[in-house]
Amino acid sequence: MIYMMVIFAAFTPLGIGLGIILSETSKIVEGIVLAISTGTFIYVAASEVIVEEFAITKYRYSKFLSYLIGGIFVGFLAVLEGMFEEEGGH
Repeated sequence: MIYMMVIFAAFTPLGIGLGIILSETSKIVEGIVLAISTGTFIYVAASEVIVEEFAITKYRYSKFLSYLIGGIFVGFLAVLEGMFEEEGGH
């Protein structure tokens, strides 16, 4: 267990540094790195977290409502970001 923790602790800053270096090279590389990281989060959420949460039926309507609100909020943020990019934002 300690061996795995040391590997994780070593590779996490290396991965962050590599991501920063690659994102500064070109927009295509930045897009690929973001797509891989986003896909990883979606996969973990869809296959592990969400399935396990909805397997327990207690508070299922509250959980589903929270899930919908979160999805709508993320979609709203994506639209908002697109609006600012069109106006010449950062």
